[in-house]
Amino acid sequence: DMSGFWSFLYGRKVTISETASLCGRVFDSDDGGMAFFDSVLTNLLQFDEFNERQQKIFPNDVNHIIQCTITDLTNKNHRDRSIKRLDAYLYIYSRVQEYNKWTNIDYKLLQEMKQNMFQLLVIEFASTKGRQPNLLVEDKDQLLLMNIPQHLSSIVAIDKLNAHKFFALSKLSMQAVQFINDNYYRFQWIDILSNVKTIGITLKQFIDVYLNYQEAFKEFPFDTSVLIHLIQRMHPAKEAKDSPFKLFLQLNKSLKLDTMLFLERFQSIFTSRVKYNWYRMEDIAELFTCFKSDDQLCGQYFAQYSSNASTDDVWNMFLHLYKIGAIIS
Repeated sequence: DMSGFWSFLYGRKVTISETASLCGRVFDSDDGGMAFFDSVLTNLLQFDEFNERQQKIFPNDVNHIIQCTITDLTNKNHRDRSIKRLDAYLYIYSRVQEYNKWTNIDYKLLQEMKQNMFQLLVIEFASTKGRQPNLLVEDKDQLLLMNIPQHLSSIVAIDKLNAHKFFALSKLSMQAVQFINDNYYRFQWIDILSNVKTIGITLKQFIDVYLNYQEAFKEFPFDTSVLIHLIQRMHPAKEAKDSPFKLFLQLNKSLKLDTMLFLERFQSIFTSRVKYNWYRMEDIAELFTCFKSDDQLCGQYFAQYSSNASTDDVWNMFLHLYKIGAIIS
């Protein structure tokens, strides 16, 4: 029965169904967390049943649900409660996306909901250094429906402003995939980063943002392969005045990664850039001094260097290393 229930959308009175009205009233409770999520779930399932019987979805109903969600998640007086409802907001958003296939939903309203939802997420993530929020829903079917990684994959360019959103969504996506626990969903940092087309900040800035949130990624830390991937993509320019090797080794240390493993993996980048005279002699010499304890690695690097540099450069390098005491004989 569509009579007797009203919603004010854009300041005008529209008719809605009783089940849509009940969906809107869910927000009146003080519940958060899974208690709130479960009541949202129950009401939306009843809403689905009602729509199946009617064999149509009413746009006013769906717009009413979106409007109530926006009102709730932007309520400044209940910010703490809104944070505890984030799972439910993400679930409602994914359901509304589904309804959008069957009826004409107000796109502007949907965008507004999404924008406010992510604003809430990012503010909480930034203010707790990534410790909050955490995903509460662990049910595989509900998580597949919520499809949190879709929001992450929509970030194809990273800049200073959205880097925080990128890491917040990375955390929630990784938690979701962990709960789904299905080999079909392979989801590692390399997969996430490969989806990003451009990174408009420096390598150091990007890793500094990550380090600021490292609490969030205790279970999914950056490893050597991630650092190598980032260096390949964000290698400092040839004209950079500081030694790139010094920077890479500093970052490696900040990430608490194994130095020798890093140097082993870095060889291919080193070789490809030596060919183009990318590095200054004194910087390369300084890098070679890192290998003092590892003859094999030192031999490999020197072989790569000497087969890709000019004879004069190799000879000058040799003399330079001798002069600074990096080689004895």
